[in-house]
Amino acid sequence: MKRRPSGPRPWAVVVILLLPLLLPNALLTIYIFIGLSTMVVSGLSLLMGFAGQVSLGQGGLLRHRRVQPAALLTRDPETCRRCSV
Repeated sequence: MKRRPSGPRPWAVVVILLLPLLLPNALLTIYIFIGLSTMVVSGLSLLMGFAGQVSLGQGGLLRHRRVQPAALLTRDPETCRRCSV
């Protein structure tokens, strides 16, 4: 039995890349939202992982990494109060 390659088909890649050039504006907007939804679903699949467990602790640490430097740079007392642990 011959095994099929598991990657994307070349004709599908060509269609996906040429489709935005041929679509009118209304359908192009829908095409863009389909692409964005695909990226969100892929990210959610990576977040959930193989076992379906969600790890949100990393998100909390990333929030502090983003907010604290901004608070220090702007010297905004309200922002500094929110990011103190």
